[in-house]
Order: sequence, then C-alpha cells, then structure tokens
Amino acid sequence: MSPTRIALLSLFGFIAPVVGSLIFISTYYSSASGTRDLTDAAARRRAAISESENTPKVITVGSGVAFAAVDSYPELDAAVDRNFLVSFLVRFDDLPEATYRHNLIAKYARNKRPYPGWAIGVHRRETSLRVEAYWRDSKGAGGWFPFDSVSLEPGKWYAISLVIEPRSSLAIYVQDVNAAFGGTQSDSVAVAGKLHTDSAVKFEGGHDISNIGVPATNAEMVLGATRQGKEGFRGNVALVLLARPEDLGSSVEEIRSVLDGGPSHIVKKLDAQDVSLWITDSGEDESRFASQIKLLGQASWQKSG
Repeated sequence: MSPTRIALLSLFGFIAPVVGSLIFISTYYSSASGTRDLTDAAARRRAAISESENTPKVITVGSGVAFAAVDSYPELDAAVDRNFLVSFLVRFDDLPEATYRHNLIAKYARNKRPYPGWAIGVHRRETSLRVEAYWRDSKGAGGWFPFDSVSLEPGKWYAISLVIEPRSSLAIYVQDVNAAFGGTQSDSVAVAGKLHTDSAVKFEGGHDISNIGVPATNAEMVLGATRQGKEGFRGNVALVLLARPEDLGSSVEEIRSVLDGGPSHIVKKLDAQDVSLWITDSGEDESRFASQIKLLGQASWQKSG
C-alpha cells in the first residue's frame, strides 16, 4: 500500500469519530432546545389560563335598558338598630347631561307610591355634577339628597360609598381608585385583594334623616339603567358590597379609615355575619347569602381590561 493511501486512511480514521461526535452533540442540543421550547410554550399557556381565570369580572352596562338585578331579601334593606353601608366601584362611559340623573344602584318600589327605598345616583345640575342618595320611607318622607360638587371623569374608576345611620344621618364618600387599575379604560383591573390607591377618601357631605323612617321593600336591587336614553347609566360596576355593621366609627375620620381602599378592603374589616351582599371580582356573591346576579337587557359580564 502506498504511503499516500496509508496517510488518507489514517486521516479518515481520525476525522470519522470527530464528525460522529459533532453530529451527536448537535442532535442532543437540538433535542434539548426543542424540549425547552415545548416546556416554555406549555408554561406560557398555563400562565395565560391562570391570568384569564384570575382576571376580575365587571358588569358592563350598554346603551338602552341594561342592568343587573338581585332579588329582594331583608338584609338588602337597612335595619333600625344597625348602620347601613353600600360601597361599589364604578366607571362611566359618559357622564349625564345637564338636568339628568343616572341611577347607579337602587332598591326602591318603582311602581308603588310613595316609592320607598334607597338609591345612589349621579346628577348633572346646571352648574355642577353631584353624587346623590335617595332615602324615602313608606309614608313619603325623604327623597333625593344632593352632596358636594364632585369632579368625575369618564373612563376612570371610583369607589362610591353610602353610609347611613338610620333615624340619624346619611353621608356619601368618594375615592379615586384609578391608579389601582392602571390609569386608563383599556388597562386591566387589579385583583380585588391588591387594590391600593394613594388618593384620599373624600367626604362629600351628610344630611339629617332623623325625621325619616327606615324604608323596607320587596323591590329587587338594581345595578345600572332601567331606563333608556339620556337617563340611562352606561359604564361598568364592580366589587359591590352591602353590609349592616354595628359600628363604622363615630367621626368622619374614623369612617374614612374604614372606607379607604374601596370595597375589597372594607369587607376585611367587617364581621361576615354583617355582610348582606359581596359581589367579588369572580362575578359571584360571596356573602353567606350567595345571591344570584341576574343580567337583563344588554347588560353582560366582562373580563376587565
């Protein structure tokens, strides 16, 4: 055998194992990379599913007649010997035009004079915008009570709270919680347990109701607009809390401290037995009553965002 042929065979004997090793290594890392890609994709899918399941729900109220309702039971009305608290989050698509009022939440006899019950609305007067509370007994005493002028913006989230001491006083408190929800209408709502805001709870004023009885009706509780046109509220409602606590504080500052952070923080400070309704970010009533939330007209559940 010639020296040249011997040299070529020797070179091939050296190269073949090296090439084989390189092919093996390449195949191994290609397989490992593919496994990592599949693992990463699966992790991303799990994260997306988890995020979807944990995304809070809000009630969307569209144009026309669109509202949510809860059938009546005694704990949705005030009691003579207990405080009465209504707190919820609201976001407006549009604010009412001059002279119009948008009802946000209400429980009163709409078809039976003298229309006893309670409600919270936003009223555009000629020169101001005001949150108002409705409180009327079965004898016709009471009605709509206006509070201080407020500055509200469409697309922003606000916590509105009504605090009533029956046979004594009622008051409205408002807190801008938009910072907690990302700042714009398109951003997702933070989960209820993580709701925080740097904005202070504002006391919007109070009224003496010592001469008004305590209303109690069989009317369903309504969230949103039961009327069409300019009187209809359009927007979102979330985290709805009703309670009849024994004590909320003896001063405005003490009450503001209880209300700070909105419904998801308030409910943690209450006895579970005092909570009449608690519509959480799951879209369910997680109070002991487990009430059904009915959507009527064009109202719908929507994932926040």
